[in-house]
Amino acid sequence: MWTLKYYTAIDEAQRKSQQKRPAVLSAFEVDDLGADSLRRRLILWVTSWLLPLVLAFFRAIWPISRFGRLIIITLDEDVRKVLSRPDVFEVPYGREMAELAGGTNFVLGMEGAGHDRQNRIIRSVLKPEDASHVTELSRQYTLDLMRMSPCCSLIHLATQLSATFL
Repeated sequence: MWTLKYYTAIDEAQRKSQQKRPAVLSAFEVDDLGADSLRRRLILWVTSWLLPLVLAFFRAIWPISRFGRLIIITLDEDVRKVLSRPDVFEVPYGREMAELAGGTNFVLGMEGAGHDRQNRIIRSVLKPEDASHVTELSRQYTLDLMRMSPCCSLIHLATQLSATFL
């Protein structure tokens, strides 16, 4: 079951995580996530088929949908307005990015001057003239993996990509 983000729950989980750190971390096994079960494949298939239809409905009928605390914004112009208001809409990944990076925030969890600085560093490494080449290589590699894959789920594809690059 999914829930909306509650910062108190995140803070509590992080506090417990700090108290229970194992001496040696075990190796990560993607299969432990249950990603390759028949049930999971069925859920991914239904979701990948149903989600575009639901979002198309919301865009046409109810572009800013509200369900309690959950607000779904489906129009480009509205999304851009939200993204341009960091004073009102907090970057949702800041705490997690800081934890993953050992206490230092990273570009996905930042806003404002810090984000702009890191974005400039990233863009200095990946030049605009390289972007089309990198995009084409990524597209071709992804299509090849999907064609070869017995299951085209995102988790399965991510597993193959991770195994290739790690």
